[in-house]
Amino acid sequence: MILRILLALMLPLTWLLAMTARVWADTAVTVATPILPSTIVNPYQGLSLPSILSTITVFDPLVVIDGKGRVQPHLAERWSSDDARVWRIALKEGVAFSTGRPVDADALVASLAHMQSQTGRTETVGSSLAFVAGIRALSPREVEVTLNEPDIMFPTRLALWKVPEPEGWARFMATGDAGGAIGSGPFMFQEISESRLVLATNPRARHVAPIDRLVLVKLPDQTARMQALLAGSADLAMQLGIENKVPIEASGGAFVTRRTIMLRYLAFAAEHFKGGASPILDPRVRRAFNYAVNKQAIIDSLLDGTVAPVGQLVYPGAPGYDAALAPYPYDPDLAKKLLAAAGHAQGFPLTLRMAPVANDDTAIAQQIVADLRQIGVAVTIRPATQAQMTPLLFNAQLEAEMFFNFARDLDPLGDYRFRSCLGLTAGKPFFCDPDALAGVALARKASTFENASTALRDVIRREHENPPGIFLWETPAYDGFSARLPVPAGFGDDYDFVKVQDLTPK
Repeated sequence: MILRILLALMLPLTWLLAMTARVWADTAVTVATPILPSTIVNPYQGLSLPSILSTITVFDPLVVIDGKGRVQPHLAERWSSDDARVWRIALKEGVAFSTGRPVDADALVASLAHMQSQTGRTETVGSSLAFVAGIRALSPREVEVTLNEPDIMFPTRLALWKVPEPEGWARFMATGDAGGAIGSGPFMFQEISESRLVLATNPRARHVAPIDRLVLVKLPDQTARMQALLAGSADLAMQLGIENKVPIEASGGAFVTRRTIMLRYLAFAAEHFKGGASPILDPRVRRAFNYAVNKQAIIDSLLDGTVAPVGQLVYPGAPGYDAALAPYPYDPDLAKKLLAAAGHAQGFPLTLRMAPVANDDTAIAQQIVADLRQIGVAVTIRPATQAQMTPLLFNAQLEAEMFFNFARDLDPLGDYRFRSCLGLTAGKPFFCDPDALAGVALARKASTFENASTALRDVIRREHENPPGIFLWETPAYDGFSARLPVPAGFGDDYDFVKVQDLTPK
């Protein structure tokens, strides 16, 4: 009888312990993100956060760029070159894919073979590394990569190169079986849909995540991401706006600024209008637009003064940066004089194509439109989605004179593959200055950082006078953490890389 009573008393405790164990055995962190691209499992698509969030969780890159622009080892342990054209890359020892297959030289060889295929050339990473001529394995952990021409920035570009498991990737390419998308990162793909992605912890990762699952939920609307965070249905909301700071902190959460490698500008799609004689073909018009926009006022009112105006699409420390190039001052009177000199004293209409990610984007666009209206330019905003913008741009189908764009400021040499006559947009770049090509070519052939910087500085100065867009500011990124999820040390300090394996709920 006593034994039955003791057993009865113990049952609730046993049940409680079992339920507690079940909770701890199924810990999850939910992230609300504005975009889950149609190529969710493809490590060769996407260049920056948050669009690459679904792939950096599964596929490790060769290197990571820290907040000071320094290249840090990740899959790659070291790299070197005598002439900036032939590079040796050594991989870290003991790293394996989630299947147990080692991450070795053969995996890199297979990866580059994909990027050089017909399909790979159309993907963003493959097109960004199109200048790689070949690769060969020197040992199980070392490869030799040969470029078409010297490139002193090649180590920086290795941050784009994420490596899938070769046999699985071949199966994915042949059959579309997403189960073949296998990496060495902290998580593995588990459930995939257009708006929700569930990732399971990879027990073979170098740094095993302390949670069992990471759930990425696509919420394109910034308000919806904010509400999900405050309601507790999301632990981390990415790509928020300054206006979200106060309510997040009032709820006990944290508002974090994340580094990006992007400088924002409003690009001119001049080449798309060569046949139509658009006013933006005149550099005086493009300079007028730069004087017409009150960038500091927008920064102060909409970005809480967290960034600064820029007058070039390069960060300090990158080749070509010129400290003497000041941002265009706000001078609407000078803007009007330039328009009059170009034959447009009465102004003209044009179209702006944009795909807002954050509420700030819409407010910023509206303020720019208002500033341009003051000099007689009537701007019509034509909306698009994030998923639509890349094919519209790369197929020269924007049907707009302007669009929001960014420069990858730590790698200006690579960026000129997109925003110059060399543009890889279906043979139709959006902007072209033939007179700048000689300087770009000279910088590319340089075997030292100093020589490349000298050559590129002349190009940057010319670009200031013949602007490819309205220079805006350093691009901030803001993320919100719930009270349940502490901010990991160093979160957001690296460029376009976050250590998702450090997300640990309370």
